[in-house]
Amino acid sequence: MEAELEKAKEEIRRLRNILDVNGISSEPVGVVEADAAGTCSPFNDEVKDRWRSVSEHGLSAEDISRYSRQIIMPGFTAQGQAKLKNASVLVVGLGGLGSPAALYLTAAGIGRLGLVDSDMVEASNLHRQVIHSERTVGTPKVDSAAAACRALNSSITISAHHHGLSPDNALQLVQSYDVVLDCTDNPPSRYLLNDACVASNCPLVSGAGIGLEGQLAVYNYGQESCCYRCMFPTPRQAGQCQRCADAGVLGVVPGIIGCMQALEAIKIITGVGTVLTKLLLFDASAASFHGMKLPARKPGCAACGTSPTELRARIGAMDRKAFTAEAHDAGPTPLSLLASTARIAAADLAAKLPPAHGASPGCSESYKEGYVLVDVRPPHEFAFGSLPGAMNLPWSQSSWSAHVPELLRLCAPAEEADAKAASRPIFVICRRGNDSQRAVSVLHDAGLKDAYDVKGGLVAWRADVDPEFPAY
Repeated sequence: MEAELEKAKEEIRRLRNILDVNGISSEPVGVVEADAAGTCSPFNDEVKDRWRSVSEHGLSAEDISRYSRQIIMPGFTAQGQAKLKNASVLVVGLGGLGSPAALYLTAAGIGRLGLVDSDMVEASNLHRQVIHSERTVGTPKVDSAAAACRALNSSITISAHHHGLSPDNALQLVQSYDVVLDCTDNPPSRYLLNDACVASNCPLVSGAGIGLEGQLAVYNYGQESCCYRCMFPTPRQAGQCQRCADAGVLGVVPGIIGCMQALEAIKIITGVGTVLTKLLLFDASAASFHGMKLPARKPGCAACGTSPTELRARIGAMDRKAFTAEAHDAGPTPLSLLASTARIAAADLAAKLPPAHGASPGCSESYKEGYVLVDVRPPHEFAFGSLPGAMNLPWSQSSWSAHVPELLRLCAPAEEADAKAASRPIFVICRRGNDSQRAVSVLHDAGLKDAYDVKGGLVAWRADVDPEFPAY
């Protein structure tokens, strides 16, 4: 019995030592007596209230217990946790970057988390946007993410902003938070967020990930820190920028960058560690990081070199159409290189091909024998979905003209006696209808005038002809 009592007393001493290390008074707030059976009586409610009142950091006993693994780190302590509890972070974009960032900020105990996105959850998101689930497909990303965060930590405040980011709300949103995370995937949002952060004197943690590459930087943090426009003064056109939907991405790559965005936000808030001062480049294929020196703040910068009043006025005058969900999802800007007579709709192509090509019933009677169907997508895309009978000749600006002799032979083979068959049309298709136009232009220049681009490509084919064709 005495041994058990001594063991209990030793545990009390151990807990008091933990409180002392973390700056919390360990002076006894009540005496815990052993009862007749030798066990310690539990604290009553009065004693619990008195214990909570001794903390100068606003942390409850539950807080200390929940976040103890980071609180006991040298340099972090209860003060660091209290700073997190009193801070707010805005996460703009709840995709591959924003998903892990929001989850780890939630888990760390951030006081208030703002979530911004106007898109809906799609099944193609789930391999990288881990905050969402099959159950939430078809629902707003903001609602899906907010539910996941609340399930992880019900003690924090979550503000869900359903309308996305726009020139109308950017300043108001940013001014309401201590740190902003740019987890977007389009140039207009990146420049808008940067300008709003500069105008509001708010640190911006910017991340990006595509394919096997990622990058991370902290902008507008401190007097000497440059802004995003200092690094990238001239915005690239949306159609010139690679997107995950077109270039692809290994899901774990934005996951790594998103986690690091959360890390930098925590470092900014708590003062623990050194905040990133370089543009960090991540190469997943080699599992390596490389730092690139950020430029000094530029006096003539269009953002941080401009007066706050002028900058706010320019933000309000930005083109609102650039921030719509439709603009984000439209993909590369549709080209118009060919005359309408050199283009064919997907449904009209289906009427010319045999039923095996996906044509609807009743089209076979209008089938005209003799054609060449060319798919100019990369081989790896052709491999997981193509029209039967199509040949794969991937588009390349520098080398596609080398395919012209082969196509000439197929269209007018020397052994053909039938003049009608000796003039076979060429139908060229790609994913969206841009590369196919480029390829047809090369054929026209080579004298093959009976060549046609399939307008809208396989995206249009799926929409208008065969809904079972794989979407990607």
